[in-house]
Amino acid sequence: MTLVTPSGAVQRRLRGHGKRINAVRFSPAGDKLVSAAMDQTLRVWDTASGECVATLRGQNANVLACDVSHDGRYIASGGSDGSVMFWELETGATLGRFKAHAGGWVCTIRFAPHSRLLLTGSTDGVAKIWRTRDAAQLATLRGHTQPILWAHFTSDGRFIVTAAEDRSLRVWDCAHGFCCVAVLVGHTHEVTACDLLDDERTIVSVSSDKTMRFYDLAAIDEAVASAKASGSGSSEQQARVELPLLVHPTWEHHCLEALISVAADKHHNFAVGTASGRLMLMTKNATTRS
Repeated sequence: MTLVTPSGAVQRRLRGHGKRINAVRFSPAGDKLVSAAMDQTLRVWDTASGECVATLRGQNANVLACDVSHDGRYIASGGSDGSVMFWELETGATLGRFKAHAGGWVCTIRFAPHSRLLLTGSTDGVAKIWRTRDAAQLATLRGHTQPILWAHFTSDGRFIVTAAEDRSLRVWDCAHGFCCVAVLVGHTHEVTACDLLDDERTIVSVSSDKTMRFYDLAAIDEAVASAKASGSGSSEQQARVELPLLVHPTWEHHCLEALISVAADKHHNFAVGTASGRLMLMTKNATTRS
């Protein structure tokens, strides 16, 4: 992997994974970066030195997803065998394992802001909500017609955003039975990953169509209000909207390969992973490539 500064200079080369990197996540403090790869391992990197400080083995399957809890203590990972594993970030110790999706791969995984809930999305086309303390399933989110590749809670826990191979993103209202309140369109190929900027007003998504898109979340409140006013809040009656794009509606001139994963920190820096195993670092107002 390669970290690239907004000016285009190589900041760090992170060597270790031998196969495609499927997901990258910063720790809340930004001092660690966790990566998940097809070599069946997770790696924990020191962002200041670029050194790998831990290699986590035991998933016994391709590791497709990872996340770090909001208190910075735990890692959750999902594999191609449908399992979820918990790890301690500081020591790399394995804390637990359970079967989340018996009929599919776990493609995405996220802690809720309070870390008491866990969100998973799968090739079976559904997302699930789990209670972290005992792995009890609390809800199933249905609506995507193809595998869900990425998912995210908003920091206030009000919404969930999911991205799928059906070329759409969906926004779910956690306070009203996890109903779908918006379908976000625009990408021409599968949406491989998404994240939220620190201001929680913007969704950033990347796709195998080689583009990065930014969606304005202000329209979500309007969609929710409209659904309530019309009495249509069910999962069968979603508001299909394409939210305004803020910057870089297409990114084809900056990257000539499929974009697989994205992570944003509180300073509006992005780490973007590509299909070839390259990791790029950029800012919201400037894009570069290695």
